Amino acid sequence: MSEPARPRDIFFVDTTLRDGELSLWASNMRTGMMLPVAERLDRAGFEAIEVMSSAFYKKCVRDLKDDPWERLRLLRQRIKETPLRSIRSRAMLAFQITPSAVADLWLERLAANGISELRTSDPSNTPSYWKQAVDAAERAGLKTILNVIYSISPKHTDDYFVERTRQAAKLDVARICFKDPGGLLTPEVSVVWKRSSSASRRSTRRFLRSPTARPIPPFSMSP
Repeated sequence: MSEPARPRDIFFVDTTLRDGELSLWASNMRTGMMLPVAERLDRAGFEAIEVMSSAFYKKCVRDLKDDPWERLRLLRQRIKETPLRSIRSRAMLAFQITPSAVADLWLERLAANGISELRTSDPSNTPSYWKQAVDAAERAGLKTILNVIYSISPKHTDDYFVERTRQAAKLDVARICFKDPGGLLTPEVSVVWKRSSSASRRSTRRFLRSPTARPIPPFSMSP
């Protein structure tokens, strides 16, 4: 009798100092409030710790009189084992267009000050932008965790997400994240995806498991 399949390992990413302070504290946490817990977070065994977003800079400098780059350096001094992660989207601030030169400089400075991973989003799930963002992160020496944004609409069908996942898997990313910012992805939908017998789904599974495709563990995030 064969042994039962072992469950896959599950890892956790801590977002306390990024999403916690953004969503619950309106970005009002000062660097000095974060440092006392930094070493404990490092010892907790997280796969990564998210600590930065482009949304923080105006708040840090204008209102808190904090230096966001010094924050990263001080956290990196205390968090020595766990990778530090930032997030980015197509626009670095609200809905303004961000010149690529500005975004590239920001990524370079993130890497120089202790960030090693970047979780990248595009609200429209546009593969051409994904490639630009992944290439820019690679030039800066950052690993990319690529978000596929989940939503519900006539456009966002199972086949749509299958195709977007195929496109994401072709890029040089460390992980693919199924991000559910609206809390819309239910366990039932996940089961439907898993059990789907459509030809496109079978083709996707063959693609992701082919010898030429690297294993890319999924990562999920919901509010």
